[in-house]
Formats: sequence, structure tokens, C-alpha cells
Amino acid sequence: MKLIPIFSVVLLWHCVCLAGDTAYQALRVLGREHPEAGLARVIEVSGLNGSPQPTAWKIVLDDPSARGGIREFEVQNNRVTSEKTPVHAYSGSAESVVMDFKKLNLDSSGAFILANKEASAAHLGFDRVDYLLRCGDDNPAPVWILKLLDDKNQKVGTLKIQADSGVVLSREGLEAKVAGGQPKRNDSDASRYEETAKPTGMGKKMKDSFIHVGANVEEYFTGHRTLENGREN
Repeated sequence: MKLIPIFSVVLLWHCVCLAGDTAYQALRVLGREHPEAGLARVIEVSGLNGSPQPTAWKIVLDDPSARGGIREFEVQNNRVTSEKTPVHAYSGSAESVVMDFKKLNLDSSGAFILANKEASAAHLGFDRVDYLLRCGDDNPAPVWILKLLDDKNQKVGTLKIQADSGVVLSREGLEAKVAGGQPKRNDSDASRYEETAKPTGMGKKMKDSFIHVGANVEEYFTGHRTLENGREN
């Protein structure tokens, strides 16, 4: 699916909605089929070759009882398709690896819309997206890392987006260009979707992609509330 910088708002949102499951939908499937898994122990959520959404999501949970200390689930077509307990430990770079679900507000559909907006501003085309959701390097607040790939599967850009606020933390390869090919200075490198959102159109669709789970995270994903102030009762 080749992304075009000038894209119909209606067609783009239609494409997002008809694609595969979003990360939130995958988490809800896991919560429904395996409520014992404990979504408050999620380390990362990832999906490859999203066009715009991946066909499958991998969800990694912290599990001290597993042989490698983690448990992996794959979710595809609205069901859990596999469960593994890898021998190796989690290899993520963040020191505190379990995400703070109270700060998980931005779904992968919203992350894609932000990526398309940033790519359009940089006059950059891309074909698919690799998604990774994990806690940030400095705190457990979730961060989306989106790798934008061309039709030869080569990376053309990387976006890091704060999953609680929609702040774009970095945009490697997506710096807007001015005449002469030099990077254009962005006066606000931490731009929020609220700054450009409008009551209708893309702004409204972007805002709708923010689901404020808050303290009810377990209830939202499983239908049962077992968390209070981030701790299991």
C-alpha cells in the first residue's frame, strides 16, 4: 500500500478501519481469552508489515514463572493463535520494562495517522509500517516506535511517539526539507495532535484514536476491574 502525501481524509480513515486488528483490539482479545495473563505485566506489543495495520500482533508479558521470565502471545484475526515461553530473557533496552498501562492512550491506528501526517509534511512516501510499543528509556510511560518501510522493505524513516499524549519525540528521516535539501527547523519538535486537531475531519478522527483508559485499564481490556492505582487487588 503506497502512501500518497495528498490523501483523502475519508479514504485514509476508511483504510485504517478496514485493516487488520489494532494493538488495542489485540490486547482486548488476549484479555478476553486469557484473563489470567495479567495485562498489567505487558512488556511490549509489536507487529510487522502493517499496511496500515499488521495481520498479527505479538504481545510479550513479564512472567517470573516462565523459563525465560517472559511469555509471548500472538493474536491474529481476533483470536490468540499461539503462546510461547522463550528460553531467552527479554532483551529490551529500557531498565523498567513493564509498561504503565494507566498512560496507554494512543492506539496503533492513531499512531499510523500521525506517521502519515509526518511523512506527508516531509514529502516522504512509504509502503508499510513496523510497530513497537514499549516503555520509554527514562520512565515506564509507553512509547510507540514506528519504522516506515518502502516497497523494497528498506527503512525510510523512524518515528517515536509518546503513547499517553501523542507527542512526537523524534522523527528520524522525516525532517521537513526546504529549498536546497537542507532540514527545515521545526519550532516545536514535541508537537501534539491537539494543536492541529479540528472538530471535524482528520482532527476528530485523530482525537477519536485516543482512548483514555486510566485506572480502568484492566476493566477496559478484560471486562473486569482488578487494578486500583496501578496495583492488583
